[in-house]
Amino acid sequence: MKQLWSPHELDSFWLLTDEEIEICTGAYSTNRLAFALQLKYLEHEGRFPRHKGEISAKVISYVAKQLDAAVDSLNDYD
Repeated sequence: MKQLWSPHELDSFWLLTDEEIEICTGAYSTNRLAFALQLKYLEHEGRFPRHKGEISAKVISYVAKQLDAAVDSLNDYD
């Protein structure tokens, strides 16, 4: 997957809809960010990521900010 994203591309591909935020908010706080990343990754790649390294740090930060989630919550996620 692409690792460098412009602000416009982040908004186009990784912006969560209100409905997606609502779904993610229902998940446990420790899984919220991972769930959102998998959801958007599946939407764009047609599959789930094999490992965290497939998603760029910039994307992770962008999605985490939308959910008011800590980026380091992914550290405990397999």
